[in-house]
Amino acid sequence: MDSFSQYIDSNIDKKFDILTILRDDQERAANSNRIKSIIKIASQRWNISNTDTKPLNTSFVNRRNRSFLLDEKSKQIKQAKLVITDRLHGLILARAQGIPVILFNNADGKIVNLYNTWLKDDEGILIGDQFDTSQIYDWAKRNMGKTIAPINMEANFTDLIRNIEKVFHD
Repeated sequence: MDSFSQYIDSNIDKKFDILTILRDDQERAANSNRIKSIIKIASQRWNISNTDTKPLNTSFVNRRNRSFLLDEKSKQIKQAKLVITDRLHGLILARAQGIPVILFNNADGKIVNLYNTWLKDDEGILIGDQFDTSQIYDWAKRNMGKTIAPINMEANFTDLIRNIEKVFHD
């Protein structure tokens, strides 16, 4: 199993306060209007940038360039003091780098299922669906720019990785 830590560059300056990594497809959060409203309120105080974890051209990702693409996306996420996302990879890449995350569930529920199964004790994640706007704002204010103990990919997901490998090797 490769170590995820090889993709993390800790010498990157924070360029923006909040990075949003939000879906724009059929799996996007059912409450996407609420998320837009929260972002609009936050933009009155903080510098916000947007990205996605999905390459524009998925045929572009291959064995030769996937490490480079992962490194580039990790560097981009590392420039944020806080991430707002409804994407699985946005959650994992941010928390693996100690960046706090306001997490919203996507349409099929997989994001909160992953959180409940593997990450429910992570203090760096707030489930935005469970709080009102003022509580989300207060949490963001308290945690923005803090490095909150990053998730340990190997420790938290070893069982999952082994099960996946087993399926593909049997």
